[in-house]
Amino acid sequence: MTKPSILVAIVLAMGLLFTPSPGLAQFDDEDDAFFSDPEPTKKEPVPVEEPEPSVTKEEPTKASVVEPDVVKEKPTSAPVVEPDIVKEKPTSAPVVEPDIVKEEPKAQPDEQAERDRKRAEIRQRLRDKMKQKAAEKMAKPTEPDIVKEESVVQPDDQAERDRKRAEIRQRLRDRMKQKAAEKMAKPTEPDVVKEKPTVQPKASPAALSKEEKLKRKRIEMRKRLRQKMKNATGGGTGQRRFKKPKLTAKKIQQKMTFVESSVKTSPTVKRIRESGNEEAIAILDKAVALFDNSRTALEAEDLKKADKLLNDAIKEAGKASRMAGKGERDIELEKEDFASHKKSISNSLAAIERLVKEKPDAKVKGEYKDGKALFEEGLKLAEENKYREANKKLAQARTLVNDAMKKLRDKDTVTMTLEFDSPADEYKYVHDRYLSYATLVDVVGKQKKPNKRKKTKIDQFVAESADLMRSAVKLAENDEFEEAVKVADTANKTIAKGLRLLGVMVFE
Repeated sequence: MTKPSILVAIVLAMGLLFTPSPGLAQFDDEDDAFFSDPEPTKKEPVPVEEPEPSVTKEEPTKASVVEPDVVKEKPTSAPVVEPDIVKEKPTSAPVVEPDIVKEEPKAQPDEQAERDRKRAEIRQRLRDKMKQKAAEKMAKPTEPDIVKEESVVQPDDQAERDRKRAEIRQRLRDRMKQKAAEKMAKPTEPDVVKEKPTVQPKASPAALSKEEKLKRKRIEMRKRLRQKMKNATGGGTGQRRFKKPKLTAKKIQQKMTFVESSVKTSPTVKRIRESGNEEAIAILDKAVALFDNSRTALEAEDLKKADKLLNDAIKEAGKASRMAGKGERDIELEKEDFASHKKSISNSLAAIERLVKEKPDAKVKGEYKDGKALFEEGLKLAEENKYREANKKLAQARTLVNDAMKKLRDKDTVTMTLEFDSPADEYKYVHDRYLSYATLVDVVGKQKKPNKRKKTKIDQFVAESADLMRSAVKLAENDEFEEAVKVADTANKTIAKGLRLLGVMVFE
């Protein structure tokens, strides 16, 4: 490319740069569009110094003709071509191009200043317009502002309003005080009801007011609640009250079956008949008559009467049983228990007295004295043939005496030495000891009533010891006393295990 072509390209570029932008022409008419993008720095042309006069005069019309076509079709073609030309042949015009680039910024300073001035004017107009709108908005007061201004501007009106409010409040207070005074002077409706609860008993529900109806409902609800609480607590006795089951003919028949056996066919009835106690027999006959009458009432479908007669028959039968006393077998067993208790307690008391003599420092405490007193009371009851009560006294005495024995022998080693004249005497002692153990197991077992598992083990030990003792008795009958003593001693050790399970201390 020759030097004139380079100059033409430069002129075209300069013409494009100095062409007035359409955006600047529209700022006066379209302020809002400019405000959205006040400084389009990308489209702002760079100030370039005007070329030499000789160059611009040679082809002034070429730039004006070519420029519009270039701008419309390809607005960026000229700036793209210029750097390509410079890069391809940087040395084609080494003197002219740098001079032009350096001189361009100083070419037309007045035009740049003019553009800056216009932009500043546009911005100022926009600011003035915004301030004017804000001032108009502030100048038009809203209703709350008017109220505030009035309250400040007219203090007399505010004082008048305050005075009126104070007067209204005072009138309300006076009215409330007057009503309270009238209420205190005139008795209230609840007071009238309390003083005269029967003033309006016959008033119809339609004649009552709404408040009176509500009061009556509340009173009825309270009464029902009190009645429920009374029923739940057994009428104030602290026991819950339950409804009785409804009587039916089937239930009465079942009850009659039980009562019939109690007053006619049971072993107790047989014992009463055989006791010879005429009074007890008469009471039993009365129970039988009551039972027969209950059957008649049931046939007449009078269930309540039949139930009452059956209850009376049971009571009379029990009274007859107590009056007749116990049978001969029961009395014999009570006598045996008494003898066993008496022997055991007597031995324990003798042992305590012996220990007191052997130990000068030993002191007998209250257990010994109380136990001895109970023992003497039991002996007196036995003399009156009251063996049942006597056995109770002896059982209590035995417990106290054993406690006294434990305290005396605390931390002592007891060594018992027995001497016998013959093996037969030794066998007799061992045999008697077994009998006392067996009796003790029976008595203590009835008192303490061990659980099923423990009772099974105790019965097992008793059965084993009984088998051993039978073997010992056979040996003794054959005069083999030494072997009999060994077997009997084993039987005693076996039954002693059962006593320990019952909580009885046994010294072997």
